[in-house]
Amino acid sequence: MPIDTEAFDQWLADVLASLPDRRTSAVIAWETAPFARVCHPNADHLAPLFVALGAAEDERAVRVYHDKGLFGGVTASSYRFASG
Repeated sequence: MPIDTEAFDQWLADVLASLPDRRTSAVIAWETAPFARVCHPNADHLAPLFVALGAAEDERAVRVYHDKGLFGGVTASSYRFASG
């Protein structure tokens, strides 16, 4: 089965754009996302996101980096959390 990093990245973008209560519950259940354990075999790969979400509380997520060709085809994004 091919790794679909774009599907996981899109799931994450949708989740981070959602309201905080939905965002929190979806991130807690991150293993149900498309290709979650293929893209992130260890939960510690997402630990910085968990910490940032806890600190951000009601702040919105802003995608600050997006690449569909990282390492020859991996889709990856980075976010920051900002008020307003």
